[in-house]
Amino acid sequence: MTIPSVLVLSLTSLATEAGDWPRFLGPEGSNQAQVSDFNPDLSQWETAWTAEVGLGYASIIVSGNHAWTLGHNADGQETLFCFEADTGKELWKTSYDAELLPRMHVGGPNASPTLTDAGLVSVSKDGQVMLVNPDNGEILWKKELGKALNVDTPTWGFAASPVIDGGRIYLEAGKVAALDLKTGATVWTSEKDYHPGYTTVVPFENSGKGFIASLGGKELIILNKEDGKEVAHHPFKARFDMLATTPVISKNGSHIYISGNSGSEMLKFDGKQLEVEWASRDIKSSLNNPVVAGSLVFGVSGNHKQSASELVAFNATDGSIRWNVGRFGYGSTIGVGETLLVLTEDGDLVTAPMKADEYKEISRIKVLDSICWTAPSFANGRIYVRNDQGKVVCLAQE
Repeated sequence: MTIPSVLVLSLTSLATEAGDWPRFLGPEGSNQAQVSDFNPDLSQWETAWTAEVGLGYASIIVSGNHAWTLGHNADGQETLFCFEADTGKELWKTSYDAELLPRMHVGGPNASPTLTDAGLVSVSKDGQVMLVNPDNGEILWKKELGKALNVDTPTWGFAASPVIDGGRIYLEAGKVAALDLKTGATVWTSEKDYHPGYTTVVPFENSGKGFIASLGGKELIILNKEDGKEVAHHPFKARFDMLATTPVISKNGSHIYISGNSGSEMLKFDGKQLEVEWASRDIKSSLNNPVVAGSLVFGVSGNHKQSASELVAFNATDGSIRWNVGRFGYGSTIGVGETLLVLTEDGDLVTAPMKADEYKEISRIKVLDSICWTAPSFANGRIYVRNDQGKVVCLAQE
């Protein structure tokens, strides 16, 4: 079996430039920036600017010289911020009433905004979906997802970052939904109520047919992309029904990798049903979205606030671990060119080559304190990171 790479998503004709990071998991949904000139020696990088945006976990998305993210002020309001990407100057902010939902964490928004030709799509912690003018913060439309889908707010809040494909917004929230991008009208919802998860859905194709993969709290669900009808499902257990790692899908849609706090599985999908190819109890990704390089996968295995959590490299073909190393806590990973960029749970930024034979740390610098569960972003030669308290740091080469 060959697992070629994560699916390259054709989400929409975004009004973005080469080198942007316009959505959660990067420009193609692969959790990678395809660059050839990244300097992995972080000692040659410096802090370009910092900002305070409030509590939460939304990543920073970037297009051209604009950067956006979300935070909560712990006093009943959530805010969508827009900064100049090179200087950190605040260009605008839009605030609205929203719940904090601090259950076993500080609370605040989980989902990252998504930039499209129609505007900026954002999802609040309590399920307010809105389309916003990216130039001035004007809210063009807003919809309460819980009411629209007749679902309760999940235990840890709404967490699916909006995915845009063919003029539709796809979200997971107990039910899976497709909304019209321009109006917010519901196009379809899944017929069944599923246990809510905290992952982002993935549109993909298999043999010319379109599907949506959604990892809920208890199972992986495959739906028809056009009408939301269930095609297949596969039970997948996790402690506390807390699944927050987005599925990784091969280019031809034949294999789907899923992971959670109890283990990982590689599934075969033939367009009609799912079958386990391999399963591992040694790879457990509670929050981390991995980086795929050919038949290798890199990510963090373990649970948050556990010193035993490790950075691992394993074979996508059989799940065998090539190497593992500690000192990362429950960190986050992205790929930048041929370099693995890791933000540890304690706020160290680390670089290492994406190689199978051994782990060889290139550099490590301290950039943040508190808890860091938000993955870095890399856009137009800059690195963006944040912690749960809302401190944003932008790094640029000296």
